[in-house]
Amino acid sequence: MSPDLGSSLQQLGLTKSAILKLDPRLFSQADKKAYIELLYGDPKDWTWKRDLELVNVNRHRWHILLDDSHPKGEPYRISHKAIAQAAIRSRPASPGNDVTDFTDWIYRLYIPQKDYASLIVGQRAEREIARHRISIPKHSGWKLIHNGIGPEKDPALDILSLSVNGKPLRASPDLVFRERKANRVLIVEIKVTEATVPSNGWPNLRAQLWAYSQMQWDNASEILLVVEVWGFALGLRLREVLHWKRGDEQFQRENVELFNHYGGTVHNVT
Repeated sequence: MSPDLGSSLQQLGLTKSAILKLDPRLFSQADKKAYIELLYGDPKDWTWKRDLELVNVNRHRWHILLDDSHPKGEPYRISHKAIAQAAIRSRPASPGNDVTDFTDWIYRLYIPQKDYASLIVGQRAEREIARHRISIPKHSGWKLIHNGIGPEKDPALDILSLSVNGKPLRASPDLVFRERKANRVLIVEIKVTEATVPSNGWPNLRAQLWAYSQMQWDNASEILLVVEVWGFALGLRLREVLHWKRGDEQFQRENVELFNHYGGTVHNVT
């Protein structure tokens, strides 16, 4: 592990001891061990294996990214109606202008306060695993136009159609690709978790993808929204892929409602 990565992990509160202290009700010993191995393991032990696997995995990964079939399973355990009712009771006094401020507020609507601190540390560990261990898929027909997870990640972008206190919301999607021929845009968010994957995704994640879709992507013919869900306990593996499109009626309606309760203003949403 490089000194820079070690320093970064410590600043995020992701020391080995902090990971081992995660709430055992929420994170098993196997989870904690996997976090430490993936974050602090020697890159020499895994780089060649990963590079070998990517030769075969890349094509399959793109096939799944572009296959919008619906995943099996049950929707998230808490309905949108219940979350919207909680949002009305818990409108923020000073809403922030970053997409993560908005989605973190949604997260707090349905995650018990007593579990929140431990879950946030777990989320940070998963984000760093995504940044350092999951490669960017390559495809001759698609050009990477925004990289929000690389070591020299692109700066955040304004979402001019969404504002809070008169200022545009800002965000940096993980990966954004533009199709060379058809001018479609593909926005990919990477999530690392062993949790059960709801068929309709998690409420905060849905809101995050919705906000990304409202960016001005130079008259794209279509905006495809994808979440790649990776597992880590048995080695990094792609578990599930969730799909939406900008303009999906229910997806649009529910997230506009939550953004309004957050205190945001919606302009010319598509």
